[in-house]
Amino acid sequence: MNNYLHIIEQMELLNNIIIYIYRYGNLIICILSNIGNILSALIFFRKTWRKNVCVLYFKCCLFVSFAYVNTVVLGTAFITGFNINIQNSNVVLCKIFNYAAYLFSTLLPTILALASIDRLLISSQNVDTRLYSSKRLAYFSISISTLFWIIFNFHSLIKVNL
Repeated sequence: MNNYLHIIEQMELLNNIIIYIYRYGNLIICILSNIGNILSALIFFRKTWRKNVCVLYFKCCLFVSFAYVNTVVLGTAFITGFNINIQNSNVVLCKIFNYAAYLFSTLLPTILALASIDRLLISSQNVDTRLYSSKRLAYFSISISTLFWIIFNFHSLIKVNL
């Protein structure tokens, strides 16, 4: 009997540790991420960086990262850490929260992969291959990939319920 109570106390301690990690850890991550995004935006929005095509990808990454942190990470901190389930009060909020989580978590690595491909193209020794690194192609590839992930993750707006 005493061993059973000891196991229950350890389980409660582990549950409390998880709650405190979500409560304070996610808020610290959210604050530090927003500070990092603001500092990166101050660098990438300078006039000297406007001509670089890769900076366009990083600006999009900043936007998606800012949206992800302030919706998903902050929402998870409220849900798990503080037991504030705002999305459970409304079906639309529940669907939008899950859709944003799926969309932003898939869109961010896609844009980083596109930036890597752009760097690969611009560093080629072949002149014709270097010509593929352009703002027009960057806008097109970001638009197509965003549209793809919006359509691909659309099922979460229909299927997810409270």
